[in-house]
Amino acid sequence: MKYRTFRNIVLGSGLLVAGGAITYVATRPDAPKKSANLPPVAPGTGHVEFLLQRLGTPAQDDKLKDALGSGAKVNLYAEGGRWYRAKVDLDRDEKWDEKWELKDGVVKREVSSADDETYNRALTFRDGAWQGDGAPPAAQAPAAPSAPAAAPAPGLRDVDNAVLAALKQPVKDKVKDATGKTAFKVNLYSDDGKRFNRAKVDLDRDEKWDEKWTIREDGSVEREVAPGDDENYQQTWALRGGTWQAK
Repeated sequence: MKYRTFRNIVLGSGLLVAGGAITYVATRPDAPKKSANLPPVAPGTGHVEFLLQRLGTPAQDDKLKDALGSGAKVNLYAEGGRWYRAKVDLDRDEKWDEKWELKDGVVKREVSSADDETYNRALTFRDGAWQGDGAPPAAQAPAAPSAPAAAPAPGLRDVDNAVLAALKQPVKDKVKDATGKTAFKVNLYSDDGKRFNRAKVDLDRDEKWDEKWTIREDGSVEREVAPGDDENYQQTWALRGGTWQAK
């Protein structure tokens, strides 16, 4: 083979490879872009705190899915370059438990207490507190940490009576907000589908469980209490003779 012929073949092959590379770069689909318009989320941040901080802030995308990445599923939606709406799936069961909207400078929150996307509770956030249907009293604050009590606590609280009454309703695997329009939130759970054997109580609706109840087959009831409103359960009480007694 003559040198000139060999050179022409090599040059032609190089031009074909270069042309193919240019064509691929020009026509390939853009790689998905990651949203960079939100600062990192601190571990343990609840969806309420997160949304109160984020709604109204600049947005670079029209939609951001699963903004928290763990815990409750939060989708954010933008209008006019800012985050103005959100949906929340608290237990990731593909049903939206809450819908949020920032309108005229006020945060509005609709809640589906039965986890069925029927929004029967409406709240607004004004002056640093939730107001409206089902909001906790403005003056109510989380209980301060205290040492575990050693003496019996006589009598029953309103929340105790409400939980005990709710346990008599038809059994389901899970009932959210079982006591309805009260300052506290109660979820009931059945592990065998025959009876409710567990309950959780959020005394001030701050998305942290203050108490965990266990209802045994013999009807005995025991509750664990987080006195610091931090889900650190330091006290255990047993219901005996209509009174709570410390264990």
